[in-house]
Amino acid sequence: MTPTVPVPAVLPLADVIPIAAALALGLIAGAATVLAARRRARRRGRSRILLALPGATLSCAAVDAAARLAHADDATVVPAALVVTPYALPLGGAAAPEAAEPALQLLDAAEARLHRTGVDVDPRLVQGRTVRHALRQLTTDEPFDRLIVPAGDGDRGLSAQDVAWLLAHIPGEVVVLRAGEPAAGEERPPLALPPLTAGRRARGPAARRRVAAPRA
Repeated sequence: MTPTVPVPAVLPLADVIPIAAALALGLIAGAATVLAARRRARRRGRSRILLALPGATLSCAAVDAAARLAHADDATVVPAALVVTPYALPLGGAAAPEAAEPALQLLDAAEARLHRTGVDVDPRLVQGRTVRHALRQLTTDEPFDRLIVPAGDGDRGLSAQDVAWLLAHIPGEVVVLRAGEPAAGEERPPLALPPLTAGRRARGPAARRRVAAPRA
């Protein structure tokens, strides 16, 4: 007859500690997985603010307005550099270097300013035959709740004619922002644009940013 070995009703402390630690780690890992999944689900359903970036000069006022609205609405900001592509080049591929490099610098500066405010950023490079064509492509391909565009003379933003076209042809909520002029004797500090590295020049904009492929 095989003797019966008594089983202790209480496990020794040396055995309890590793089991408790393993259970705790499992609970923490499971909770982290659930929270990450919830965050991803919330981000998929978050509102989106398009920030159009025409020209070669960054409108800090437009970027800051987009950040404030994103904080208020818990939204993602989509800064989009508009790249005018000549008819000699195909749309949807690598843009001409003389147009792509300033657009990348503009996008980098907008991203850096937005990231400092703590908002989510999802940048774009959008090609078009004209600024209006690129705007139409942006608003057609990208879902959005608000569109923010800077207005101004030269390369500071959209012209009055482009703003009128935008309001007549692009549906949805549109915010047109023209930055105020500095007060007399006050100088607005220039924005330092980050330089492009040799590696990024070689890869081109399509390797780093999503490039919208305009429809024919």
